[in-house]
Amino acid sequence: MEKNLLLGLTQPRSDHSINLNGFGDDKTGNNRIIKKALRALDYFLLSVPKDSNRRISIIKELIRDVYRNEEKRILVLTSSIQGLDEICEIIDNSIINFEDINDGKINPGITMRNFIRIGIEDSTIQKYKHNLIGNYLGNVKSENEKVNLLNKHRIYVSTLNAIITEKHQLLTINPNIILCLEANSMNNKEIISLIEDSQKIIMLDQMISLRNTLYKKWSYLIYIFFRRIKSLFTKKKGIAVDYMIQKDFEAGQISLYAYLFNQCLLNEWTNAYDITNT
Repeated sequence: MEKNLLLGLTQPRSDHSINLNGFGDDKTGNNRIIKKALRALDYFLLSVPKDSNRRISIIKELIRDVYRNEEKRILVLTSSIQGLDEICEIIDNSIINFEDINDGKINPGITMRNFIRIGIEDSTIQKYKHNLIGNYLGNVKSENEKVNLLNKHRIYVSTLNAIITEKHQLLTINPNIILCLEANSMNNKEIISLIEDSQKIIMLDQMISLRNTLYKKWSYLIYIFFRRIKSLFTKKKGIAVDYMIQKDFEAGQISLYAYLFNQCLLNEWTNAYDITNT
């Protein structure tokens, strides 16, 4: 992914020619959000309450879309072990009736090895220990055989810390989509180091207004006042940047998710984000 995209200095792209006839209009509005996420080519940001049913439904459909499309490979990231257990359960319920490409058989009610979990035994509940990359590869020593086994899968889950520790596995997995849950809690340097080589990233969390926080600072109010005065005498050109928010981002005080969300709101890049309170 281009550096300027990660810095919010280039407008993210979408492809509206992508055929998504399977997602018609629905009363919940979920399909509208899913279509925006699937048509996004660079990144898509969603603000959604963590415990909402809508969040779970949207994650399920994103996983199902990857499972239907053999050209797609997805890495699902969380910032916590608890979040990882939750996403394993969501994936389990998403692909439970899909064909397991490892043995060619339909396993209704049992997904077995439909996804790979990157982590260690001690931090994994019993139900998903068979999904652990170490248990899956077992005693395989040949690197070529390991690559072949891992490439039988297209869905991988990990905490950010685990994939950073096992970053060599990322080269083997080579996902073209990274789905970040709990995105506002992720370390900027670590997440940027992962997504620099990815084609697309989708980030979910609950957006906190940066401006509401900054409005409490007199320095920011003065900055906004003079910026608005200046805007009366100059025509808007190029990409708008809130330099005080950019400064906080560069200092690691706000997340990549929050920074990019602010850039999308500021520049009205409505194709790259959505906000829902339910």
